[in-house]
Amino acid sequence: MNNMTIKKQLTIIFIIVTILPISILGIFHSIEMTDFITQSSKNQKYATQRLAESVETYVNFHVNYIESISYNLSQSQNWSIDYMTMLLKGGKIKLPGFIELYVGNSDGKIIASYPRNSQEGEFLLGEDISNRDHFKEIKATERTVVTPILLGRHSKKPLIMIEAPILQESQFQGYVLGTLDLTALKKIIIDYDYGIGAYPVVEDQDHKVIYHPVLPLISKNYELKNLMQQYHFEDRLLGDGEFYSTVNHRYEYLSFEKIPSLNWVVYVSQPTSFKTESIRNAMILLGIVLVATLIFTQNLAKLLAQRMLDPINVLIEYSAAIERKSFSLENFDKIQMTNAAKEFNLLLNRFYEMGKNVFRNREELIKLNLDLERRIAERTEGLVKDITKEKEIDRLKNQLISFTSHEFKTPITTLSGSIETLLRKDIEWEEDFIDEILLGMKDDIQRLEQLTSDWIDIVKIDSNALVLINEQMRIGSFIEGVIQGLKKPPYTEAKIVFKRCEASEHIVAFDIKRVEQVIRNIITNAIRYSKGNPTIFIRVYEDKESIYIDFKDNGIGIAEEHIPKIFDRFFHVDASRTRKTGGTGLGLAICKGIIEAHGWEIKVVSQLNKGSTFTIVIPKNEQVK
Repeated sequence: MNNMTIKKQLTIIFIIVTILPISILGIFHSIEMTDFITQSSKNQKYATQRLAESVETYVNFHVNYIESISYNLSQSQNWSIDYMTMLLKGGKIKLPGFIELYVGNSDGKIIASYPRNSQEGEFLLGEDISNRDHFKEIKATERTVVTPILLGRHSKKPLIMIEAPILQESQFQGYVLGTLDLTALKKIIIDYDYGIGAYPVVEDQDHKVIYHPVLPLISKNYELKNLMQQYHFEDRLLGDGEFYSTVNHRYEYLSFEKIPSLNWVVYVSQPTSFKTESIRNAMILLGIVLVATLIFTQNLAKLLAQRMLDPINVLIEYSAAIERKSFSLENFDKIQMTNAAKEFNLLLNRFYEMGKNVFRNREELIKLNLDLERRIAERTEGLVKDITKEKEIDRLKNQLISFTSHEFKTPITTLSGSIETLLRKDIEWEEDFIDEILLGMKDDIQRLEQLTSDWIDIVKIDSNALVLINEQMRIGSFIEGVIQGLKKPPYTEAKIVFKRCEASEHIVAFDIKRVEQVIRNIITNAIRYSKGNPTIFIRVYEDKESIYIDFKDNGIGIAEEHIPKIFDRFFHVDASRTRKTGGTGLGLAICKGIIEAHGWEIKVVSQLNKGSTFTIVIPKNEQVK
């Protein structure tokens, strides 16, 4: 930086100081986003495996029962209608998913059924099904057959037929046939959380849709077939890749797995935009911060350089005046820097001393010294005020850092201590003690996961990256479903009362998982701040403009001065109680973000020692039916 002006040097130094930490932050953020994408893909594959296992378990459980009936008949000489009906009836009672069960002879004629007088059955007693493909296949292969999905002729329900052969002395003597309702299978499929924006699909051996969130049942679906051809996965049992969905008209990342025992295929698909959008938003935010910081630091460098150069220019002028012998006290009074740093004013004072020696005017020198002392005192007072203000800002920052570090450090410290305890080789721990340690470690990990999840939700809300997957559902049914899912502590400690009414029958479009998160948080807070036996009353009512959902508890209540702050981040009405119960101070802030993202409103009314009432306000617009 030789021969460069002070202004340029300060500008370069500030730019380097700004870019260096932001670049390091960008590198760490990129690594974190890469890990997030990798983990998201792993989670999607795991969800696909879970889906395949659930579907296979459900269907094969019914297949095994059909095969057990055929085995009993194969080993028995008693083929009376009463005996066969008894076996079929037992299957219907134990497995209500079967619509009807039948026994047929080797010619394809149905000789027994249960129920006998069903109005929804596929076949009638005595009906000949020898021309059906599934009968021809079982007679030719003498193996259990699971048909592709079809709709019942009377019930119009999605079903499959499971047909097992009856073999006596290796000769085909007949078959046992069950028509299985797949409605319960759909519930198993949709109950699992596949991730944000992800959805499951189940296809049978003919690529017919058993479950798809968009396509109708039995329709042909070639999304997976196109992906397998694209990546040459035809002979593989599982795989994954990115493709363009002609159904949803977007690029998606798909993970699939075949079920060899059924020749079915399941897959989970997620829009690629959910991953790329997070990266793009993070990079845009980082770029905005970098540009804004550079502009700020450049202006700050210019300001500092100007404040440094002005006194230097004064000194240059003094030197020139002394050299020309034109220095005077009048000139000094006009060019003195009242807003310069203390050191510069002291230097100016030294020049004044030089002027005094030249003009030998002691009285003017004393007057000028007094004036300079007054100015320095005023500047010192201003600096003291500035320092006090900076200390207050630092104190607030330290409180935020202390809170955040404590929330993460406490479970990490506990985990570290537990691991060191288990790794000690000089002590042989009992299994009960090890189980207790592991349970504690699990709680700490869940605590860290909750903190991370809350931070991610806050970041999404701030960056408008919170994506809602809206589905239509009755308010009353949704609330009942949420309450039924609260089967673990601390929810088991509370009495939750909800009665359906006319207003609760409205159908509303909303993100089920996110609104459930809000309700769980409100109920958790009601339990956390209860006085003894917590009771929560949930009520749905309406007026001409809105639908209201009230959550009224019998807790300790909220002081009037705290109510405007309860939706602020890190705000705790009772810090000691929050520490004991694991609150982060982010829950209600996240709830407000989720509710406002739906275009709704959340309000609270509370009195100390009388409880609180949280109200969700849903406007009656195109969302409500």
